[in-house]
Amino acid sequence: MRKKGIAIVKRSIDFIGFKIKILGYSNPILIGTSGIIVFETKNTFRIKVGNRYLTIMKSNGFYELDFKRCHIIISGCKLVSKPSKRVNKRWLR
Repeated sequence: MRKKGIAIVKRSIDFIGFKIKILGYSNPILIGTSGIIVFETKNTFRIKVGNRYLTIMKSNGFYELDFKRCHIIISGCKLVSKPSKRVNKRWLR
């Protein structure tokens, strides 16, 4: 299942619509926060949490992404890139 999850991340051009849960972050208040990604830039995610929107830096944490019942735990450092460039990026080194 891990390889399947990596394949989904590798093929995904952007993460809009993915459910996200913050597992580790430089700001401890945000740990455990979950929501839906509504916008993505090279360095940030904009997520909807209830009635509010949060902008979080990708590189500052570990995230659990959920898409079509496939859970992926990934470091934010691996996600820092433009969505259009991510298709050609190597993930396993």
